[in-house]
Amino acid sequence: MTTLNEGMKQEADLGPNAGLVGAADGRTRLATPSLLLDLDALEANLAEGARLVREAGLRLRPHFKAHKSLEVLRLQLEAGACGVAVATIGEAEAVAAAFPTTDILVTSILSSPIQLARAVAIFANRVPLTLAIDSRDQLKTLSQCLAGKNCQMNVLIDVDMGRGRSGCVTVSEAIKLAEMIEAEPNISLAGLQTYAGQLSHVTDLEKRSDTYEIFASRVVLFREALASHLPRPLKITGGSTGSMQLDLASGLLTELQCGSYAIMDVEYLPLHHRDGTWPFVPALSVLSTVLSANWDYHVTTDGGDKRFQNKYGHEPVIVRGAEPACRYKPVSDEHGRIDAPDGIPLPAVGDSVECIVSYCDPTINLYDAYHVVRDDALLAIWPIDGRGR
Repeated sequence: MTTLNEGMKQEADLGPNAGLVGAADGRTRLATPSLLLDLDALEANLAEGARLVREAGLRLRPHFKAHKSLEVLRLQLEAGACGVAVATIGEAEAVAAAFPTTDILVTSILSSPIQLARAVAIFANRVPLTLAIDSRDQLKTLSQCLAGKNCQMNVLIDVDMGRGRSGCVTVSEAIKLAEMIEAEPNISLAGLQTYAGQLSHVTDLEKRSDTYEIFASRVVLFREALASHLPRPLKITGGSTGSMQLDLASGLLTELQCGSYAIMDVEYLPLHHRDGTWPFVPALSVLSTVLSANWDYHVTTDGGDKRFQNKYGHEPVIVRGAEPACRYKPVSDEHGRIDAPDGIPLPAVGDSVECIVSYCDPTINLYDAYHVVRDDALLAIWPIDGRGR
């Protein structure tokens, strides 16, 4: 696989900025809109995430769905990750092709025969892959896909932690599912998945702690009820970037599936720990160019809704190219708008403006590549390998 020093692809595959790779001022000369990845910030986030989880005696299984980059995953594995979490079978296939010995967990429920057959094909190729299971029907289909295969696949029982998205809702459902798994010759129960994404963006510290207590009591309930069915050493996987501090302190999980910690976005800016700190810094931004400036209090850029996504209503935050008091807002498919208070200068036509993205995961999925920068230099262009998969 490609590294910074080996070159990525032929220039024709890297887009209009390929000729700027290696340029000391490449960051300021990019054709826009472009997705930027600051290597200093990325490396700092990966090191800090690895340190925090390691010192807590846990394992880090970073989620590929956040960055969708094989090159970022390579850096995470080099930093000590125990494996990788993926959201889709397409992501699993991309990771398996590049890292065939890396332990892969598909955290989302796969239910159709074609999806499960693809998962079995990966596993049958000797790639360590684990699935999350939450129903008898899903288990039955998986069993049929494994029939005749000389292999035994690990699964986790997915437990609904209050999101109502997937997972066993009651203890009795989970116990029945565990008993059915034990009766399957080609399937083994490896532990529990207890993901609680609703904890990620609770900004109020007290409310976050109270919500976590509800989560914690549910984890204990299912762990104790299923004790006779669960293997040793015990595996309970889950967690997220926003709940990391609580996850590390609770000792309930054995591994964390954090994803956004590597790159960050505006949604995480209001979060902080009790001491007022936050361990990760924004590494991801979008560079756009001012197209038109015929108004007194705003200008128009080329970064619109097709270049930014948000989930909780936060707008992109300007970090370079315009005054901090200016506000950036996507206003149509292809156009953004920068507004300035009275007396605050606006950028001029042709100026570049850089913004932290509102919500990293779906924004990344809008682009073909990262433009990897350090200071003003463009170091490399990394493809977004999991885009659309």
